[in-house]
Amino acid sequence: MFVFSFAVEPEDSPLWNYIKLSKIEDYFDVISVHFGHPGPTDESVINDTVARKTVDYLINLGIPPQKLELSVETLGFMERTNQPLSYNELIEKGAPPYSDGHFDGYIYQSQKQVVEKTRIIEEKTLYGFSLQTILYDLPAKDNSSLFHAAFYYS
Repeated sequence: MFVFSFAVEPEDSPLWNYIKLSKIEDYFDVISVHFGHPGPTDESVINDTVARKTVDYLINLGIPPQKLELSVETLGFMERTNQPLSYNELIEKGAPPYSDGHFDGYIYQSQKQVVEKTRIIEEKTLYGFSLQTILYDLPAKDNSSLFHAAFYYS
């Protein structure tokens, strides 16, 4: 299986033209769109409107929905310094597991953002979902884990 993976980029990024011209869907089995580092670590990674627009754009380019995967970061990033902190450390510090993705100056994927992305996957019949660096999540059986949200909240 061949996977093409990239971090979501702003609308004016040259990445989109590259994807449009290269016809990546002809060469790869799965196209994984990552929301988080090494791409932007700002509001766009937790905004479900950005996720929906990205998916719609890729589908409009001719990429079959069944080849698209959404992937989320398990690190949060300090808004001003980009300093990372793992999801499990954020929860330990008091970040709410289900929130708007903001806590103490950090932007992070909470269970809410995971649920929003899994709903997009179900609605658009996408390939699937992945967590980047699952070690930074809480244990899978923990009701506050991102893994738990992906399987039980959608």
